[in-house]
Amino acid sequence: MSHSPALDGIRGIAIAAVLVFHVLPEHLPGGFAGVDVFFVLSGFLLTRRILSEVRQGGFRIGSFVLRRAMRILPNLTLMLISVVLLWAWLFPPGASQDVARQGLWTLAGIPNLYLWTHLGTYWGPAAHWSPLTHAWSLGIGEQFYVLLPLFLLTVHRWCPQQRTSWILGLGATSLSIWVLCGTRYPAGTFYLLPSRAWELLLGCLIASHLDDRLTSAAPLVQRWSPVWGWIGLGLVLASFSFHAERQPGSPWNPIPAALGCGLLVAHAGRGSVTVDRVGRFLSSRGLGTLGRLS
Repeated sequence: MSHSPALDGIRGIAIAAVLVFHVLPEHLPGGFAGVDVFFVLSGFLLTRRILSEVRQGGFRIGSFVLRRAMRILPNLTLMLISVVLLWAWLFPPGASQDVARQGLWTLAGIPNLYLWTHLGTYWGPAAHWSPLTHAWSLGIGEQFYVLLPLFLLTVHRWCPQQRTSWILGLGATSLSIWVLCGTRYPAGTFYLLPSRAWELLLGCLIASHLDDRLTSAAPLVQRWSPVWGWIGLGLVLASFSFHAERQPGSPWNPIPAALGCGLLVAHAGRGSVTVDRVGRFLSSRGLGTLGRLS
């Protein structure tokens, strides 16, 4: 895979929004949607890499999982040990037991299940006072990383021509769960993979479509690609500034950010896009550095 500076820029925008939201939430009330941008981008990058290796005949699930583990576990372990020790030092004896227990669930790749069963909604007081609540999104990603290669290999073997259709169908099902269950079951809908997979699958869908083409876009698509970039950038930035119905947990909040990121990824995924203003903005040194650090 060739490196795309514009994708680093998308990641940079997402992490900046998340950090500003946690420090100054009143100034960026929808900054938490940066996580939704990360989900779409992760689905795109992982699918593109897997499909590239499958096409070359060199993909191995064991190697893929090991690479993911080596990328995540060292930093994650250091963070968990530091947080538990700090919690034990700052608070009375025994206060760190629940944090340590949650840390074990996090190391096992299921922190979102712990939050769902023990702490309730992400916006509730119990989750608010947990120092490891932010690990929920890592759990979503890790669970998806395990299932994605199995799904893509199965489809590649039995019905390769329908791969994009299968991804679209699964994504639509997950999105329906997200919208229909968000109000009635807010905690489970927020934390669990079946209702969150649509965001990662949106990135998968774009990667699969680009892989199917394996050629440059048609002239009409090329002509309108900068427009996609502006619309995508506008949706992402607008989602950071506003949130639907003034409720952080509204099921409609992630949709503009995810769609906007999807348009940006499609725009950047064609190849060199630094010739237009959106591409040059996303490929700027500051955003790229921040994105790589994240």
